[in-house]
Amino acid sequence: MNNLIFFTIRFILLCLLSRLSNQQINTNIIHITIVNFHGSRAPLWSYPTDPYGESYWARYGGLGQITPRGLLQSYNFGQYIKNYYSSYLSPSYSPQRAFAISVDSDPALVSTNAFLAGMFPPSNSDQLWSPTVSWFPIPVHPAESIYNPIVNRNCPKYNEKVKESLNSETYLDAELKYMNLVANISGYTASPSLTFVNLSNIFDNAMSKLSSNLPLELWLSEHLKNLTLVNDKLIDLKYGSVEKSRLVSGAFLLDIIKNIRDKMNGTQQEVQIYSCLDSHFISLIKLLNLNTSLTNVPFGSSLIFELRKDSNDLHYINIMLKSNNATEPVSIKQVKMNECDQLCNFGNFFDILIRRTVSNITEECLSNNFDPSMTTDSIYNTNFYSTPCPTIDEMNMTNTNEDLIKDKDKKIMELNSMEISLIIAVSILSLIVIALLISFGLYAYKNKVFKVSF
Repeated sequence: MNNLIFFTIRFILLCLLSRLSNQQINTNIIHITIVNFHGSRAPLWSYPTDPYGESYWARYGGLGQITPRGLLQSYNFGQYIKNYYSSYLSPSYSPQRAFAISVDSDPALVSTNAFLAGMFPPSNSDQLWSPTVSWFPIPVHPAESIYNPIVNRNCPKYNEKVKESLNSETYLDAELKYMNLVANISGYTASPSLTFVNLSNIFDNAMSKLSSNLPLELWLSEHLKNLTLVNDKLIDLKYGSVEKSRLVSGAFLLDIIKNIRDKMNGTQQEVQIYSCLDSHFISLIKLLNLNTSLTNVPFGSSLIFELRKDSNDLHYINIMLKSNNATEPVSIKQVKMNECDQLCNFGNFFDILIRRTVSNITEECLSNNFDPSMTTDSIYNTNFYSTPCPTIDEMNMTNTNEDLIKDKDKKIMELNSMEISLIIAVSILSLIVIALLISFGLYAYKNKVFKVSF
């Protein structure tokens, strides 16, 4: 009897686990979207007592410029992606299969070129244009293009929101709390005009030095913990709300969704690559509502959106994160949206995020009275894209191709959930029946023993 119970329970559990794991095992990657924060760079700001001032960083082009370590960091990550996705990615570059976009920033542009060099080295003689140079140039398109503006780094509406936060009680309390820290660091740096907000520049200076394997001054090491706390508060002030993060990366997120949609509609593209600043990266994480806290984004961080499809044509989004610094081995790990499963059904992914996007970043940044639902999304009506994209209103309410895919995915997901629920229900009923049989058997056995004894 005990063996029967054991094997019955084991069989039920194996069936259940097999059904649950099949949803992951049977998915194949059909597209990847890579969002890179540029590699290690020189600090944006120096101070009079800085032992590594402007003259030191001039060898790399000056303050704010990419360093050799940052270039190698980006190049190595490109090689890592090439090897990690070798079973999916084509070995050579093709403009039909890969597309790269970067913000107009020297570190971002240079990092993108280094990343692409590692990811797509010349793979055949047709791509070798010099006997001494093993590198194939790949175009990088501007994120601020008038044809496809997915970022706006001078957004009056966003600046107004930040200004409101600077006058909030929360900010004023933090400013008061760290008043002595501001005074002390002002003395150490010989910067009498240093303010609470400027402490983020000191923190950036420290992170740039550490990423270049340079020693910190004793006072900077001692105050690094408090500077990290201050930087976290300032990051939260800038990007802590969905409203502010939308104005930084809402159009960026919309472009990601559209490219995924296009792949589901049959484009040849294998990979879309974006290169951005920390502001875009942090606000994108905020919009995604990931199960990870990443206020201090290490140089070279990356988000990867894997579009997967199973044998039932059900589409999923799986998100991977690279957050190790320049001195650590390259690695990526799975992260998930708090509002969705690890393998997030595309219908759910779409519904959760579409209302956090921005359809026209230029117009929305200029007016507090701008109504996103009234905007006609025309950014896909250019030579960069092969098919027109519907407006935000159409994407939410009409029966377009992506809505059909989304609805189909939801229905299949509902069927899968029903199957799992049915297995659980049958398992519970089986256990109840087994328990009743055991009870009945014990009862009969006791009665038999009693009668024999009598």
